[in-house]
Amino acid sequence: MTIAVLEGLFGGGSILVMQRRLGVARPAMVAPWRSAAWVAGLGWLPLLLLAAVQSRFTVSASFESFLADAGIHARALVAAPALIVGRAISYPQLSRTCAHFTRAGLISTLDRPRFDAALASTGRLEASPLASGVALALAYALVVAVLASTPPLPAWHASGGELGPYSLAGWWHSLVTLPVLLMLLLGWFWRLLLWARLLWKVSRLNLQLVPAHPDKAAGLKFVGYAVRSFAPAGFALGVIVAGTLANRLTRQEVPLTAYRDAAGGLLLFVLAMFGTPVIVFIRPLSAAWHRGIHEYGSFAHSIGQSFERKWLRGTRPDTPALELPDFSALTDLYQVTGNVYLMSVVPIDLASLAFLAIPTVLPIGVVMLSSLPLDVLGRFIVDLMF
Repeated sequence: MTIAVLEGLFGGGSILVMQRRLGVARPAMVAPWRSAAWVAGLGWLPLLLLAAVQSRFTVSASFESFLADAGIHARALVAAPALIVGRAISYPQLSRTCAHFTRAGLISTLDRPRFDAALASTGRLEASPLASGVALALAYALVVAVLASTPPLPAWHASGGELGPYSLAGWWHSLVTLPVLLMLLLGWFWRLLLWARLLWKVSRLNLQLVPAHPDKAAGLKFVGYAVRSFAPAGFALGVIVAGTLANRLTRQEVPLTAYRDAAGGLLLFVLAMFGTPVIVFIRPLSAAWHRGIHEYGSFAHSIGQSFERKWLRGTRPDTPALELPDFSALTDLYQVTGNVYLMSVVPIDLASLAFLAIPTVLPIGVVMLSSLPLDVLGRFIVDLMF
C-alpha cells in the first residue's frame, strides 16, 4: 500500500453514509463543520419547534421544560457535533500512525504482505455497509431498552394525549436525536475496536525495533501518541455526563462527592477504553528490551574495559586527553546504552494520557464550578492567589 492510501485508511462513517442516503450530502459536502451543523439541526431544532408547538396548543409547560433541560442541549448541540468534528481531526491521525510503520522501516520485507493484508481488512471493515446497519440496529435497540426501563421523563418528552406516552418532541427524540447520537458513539467505538485489532495484528509481526531509540520505546512511542486521537470522544462523553449532572443540579443540591465520583468513574472508563489497545506491544517491546540490555550492555562493558586499560592502568598517550575522541565517544556510547536501560515496554506517556483525560473531565469541572455559590468560589480563588 502507498503512503497516500495508508493515510486515508480511517475516513468513512455511518453518519456520512446516512447523509448520502437521505440525499443531503454529496462528496463535496463532507466538510466536518457542515456535517456537525447538519447533525445539530437534525437532532435539536425539531425538538425546539415541536416543544414550542405543544406548549402553544396545550396547557403543558413543554417549552419551558425543554429550555431548562441542560442534558438534551449538551447531547444534541455539543456532544454530537463534537463527535463529528473530532472525527475529521482525529481519524487522519490514526491513518498517519499506520503509515508511519512503513515510513519508519518497522515492517520487514518478509512481513510486508501480512501488514498490507491487515490494513486492507481494516479498511474493508471500516467502510462496511453491514457495520453501519448493525450500528443503526444496535442504536435503536439501546433506545428501546432505555425507554423500557421507564426512566423519569421531562415534561417536554412526556404526553398523556393521543400520541401515546410521548409528545411529538419525545417521539422525535426517541426516533431521531438519541439514535443519531448513539450511532456516532458506536462509530467511535467501532473504530476503536478496529484500531485495537490492527495493533494486535501488527504486534505479531517481526518488527524492526531499536532498543536504543531516543524515544525510549524502541521506536514505537508514536503509537502511544495516537491515543490523543480519541480525545474528542472523551470530551463528548464528559459533556453527556456533565449535562446529566446539570439537570440534577436544577432539581436538587448536588454534593461535591457526586462530581468527584462521576469524573473519576468516567476518567477510568475513558483511559481504560482508549489506552488499552497499545498494551499489545508489551511482548515485542519486552523482547527488544531484554535483547538490548544484553547486546548494548556487553558492548558498553567491553569498551569501558578497554578505556580503563588505556587511561587508568596503561601508559597514557602524550596527547592531552581533552583533545582525543575517546572520552566523547565513551560518553556518547553510554548515553545510547542508557536509553536501552530506560526503555519502556508500554509505548504511551503521561502527556498522552493527560491529553485524553483533561477534555474528558473539563465539562464536569465546569458544571461543578457553576454549582458553587459565588461567595464560596470567590474565597476559593482568593485562597489560591494568597
